[in-house]
Amino acid sequence: MPYELNFLALYPMLAVMASFVISMMVGWAVGATGTGNQKSWIRRATILTGWVLPFVLFVFTVLTFSVNVPYWDDYDAILSYLLYPMPDRMKHLFAFHNEHRIMFVRLVVEVVYAIRDVFDFRLMIYLGNTLFLIYVLCVWYRFKQYGTQAKKWFMPAAWALLSILMYENTLWALTAVHSNAVLLFAWLSLLCLERKREKNIGWFLLSLFFAFLCTYTSGSGLFIWFCMAGMLLKQRFLDFTTEEEKQRPRVEWVVKLMFLSLIAMGSIGFYLSGFKGAGESPLTVFLRNPFGICAYGIMFCGAALHFPFLAFPAGLCVVGLVVVFILRVPRIRDNVVFFYLCFLLCAIGSAALFRGADSGVIQALSSRYRIIAVSVLICSGLLAYEQFGCFFRWDMRFAYTGVTVFIVFLNISASLLAYPLLQAKCRSRVEGIKKWPEDNSGLIYPDRGKASRILLESVQCGSYFPPR
Repeated sequence: MPYELNFLALYPMLAVMASFVISMMVGWAVGATGTGNQKSWIRRATILTGWVLPFVLFVFTVLTFSVNVPYWDDYDAILSYLLYPMPDRMKHLFAFHNEHRIMFVRLVVEVVYAIRDVFDFRLMIYLGNTLFLIYVLCVWYRFKQYGTQAKKWFMPAAWALLSILMYENTLWALTAVHSNAVLLFAWLSLLCLERKREKNIGWFLLSLFFAFLCTYTSGSGLFIWFCMAGMLLKQRFLDFTTEEEKQRPRVEWVVKLMFLSLIAMGSIGFYLSGFKGAGESPLTVFLRNPFGICAYGIMFCGAALHFPFLAFPAGLCVVGLVVVFILRVPRIRDNVVFFYLCFLLCAIGSAALFRGADSGVIQALSSRYRIIAVSVLICSGLLAYEQFGCFFRWDMRFAYTGVTVFIVFLNISASLLAYPLLQAKCRSRVEGIKKWPEDNSGLIYPDRGKASRILLESVQCGSYFPPR
């Protein structure tokens, strides 16, 4: 992929997006006035385009704007790590990066380094976004399990998940792996734990494996153990169809819960060993600015809608739905989606507690956090469909059309605005590192002197070479 980004290459994709909007308008017009064959053909073409286009735009964005240039934490988490010789790197595999133990991220770094014998940030971005596409396919599989009526809602969900509004999560090497992998592993751990064949211990062990990876990918992964324990408890005490089944002894369940508890305590204990916090208890932090923290959390829950005047009301709706879901826990059948939503809300709560007190509510709309907010909306929508779908199916077609048009319009307009800005940002990053070491003002890092030293040592040891 050349480093000279040409804006002319963007016009074909913008033309495709404009064509899709026109095709939707034509499709609805023909649907109202055309013949049967015309309606069928236009409808199928519009639906196919609507399903495929977000994936095409996503891949196009990743391939076009990924550059082999470090960005912020990439200097510490990746380049500084590669300065250690191989035996010592294994000793630092579980080391802290801020409040996270990013073991899985460092394993991906090792894979990228082994493939090219020199580190390439673009390849790490590609791998991280491959994990993200797997996550999107997992979401699609869940929509499919809800039936034909629910499956069509995956189109607006795909547009929201693959939005260019999450460009930091997509184009920042560290975050592309860090943020996407923790969501994927949390989902897979709950999915494997859900398996009904209790005597098949393989699925249970696989769920523990994914939970371990989730924990040592991001600090928010610690919450997965509590969600898995809650899921086992719900399966034992609430998920019964007959009284006879409720009274039946479940030795396998007891063994699973005990084994899960032991592994969880070991994983969490090792994770927290050597951790140095800010010195204040969570309660003290909350009491220092309770309204700011709550506002941050609410804004975070609705951050999928991007604009503050939309995000805050959406966040309030999500909070209201969550309260309803908690009150209806015995009636919830989809344990995976419910406890995954709990996991996401725990991650949002921790972010609000430790960032919301000082950062301000607008920081909750950050691009790299939006994937969590979108996932919260999707999970809330699936659970609402499960619990209340029968009450509003009469106007489902109208709601589906409105939501789809809104999300597609939001993402297409965002793409039209963001592509030139992303091109300028990528060019600035490449030109900034090309001027180094004579001028380090183009390096994106709080301490440019430290970044320059890390780059110099990386070049000297042959682990990374900037583009020239």
